[in-house]
Amino acid sequence: MKFRISIARPSRKNEIWEIDFSYPADEATAVHPDATQEERDWFTMMVRTHIAEWWEGGPTIVTAARRVK
Repeated sequence: MKFRISIARPSRKNEIWEIDFSYPADEATAVHPDATQEERDWFTMMVRTHIAEWWEGGPTIVTAARRVK
């Protein structure tokens, strides 16, 4: 999975990053068209958690990241 995110910090220019995740397919049910709102909410929370862990330098499932802008 690939995400493009914007990092906004006070008194600095926004940074745009592309981040790749290696995510187990059986846990990514939220990307299926018939996913429930609960599955989508859970998946969104997990993505945010993994991005925060990557940004803080902790353990993560991010397999690649590059600053785009």
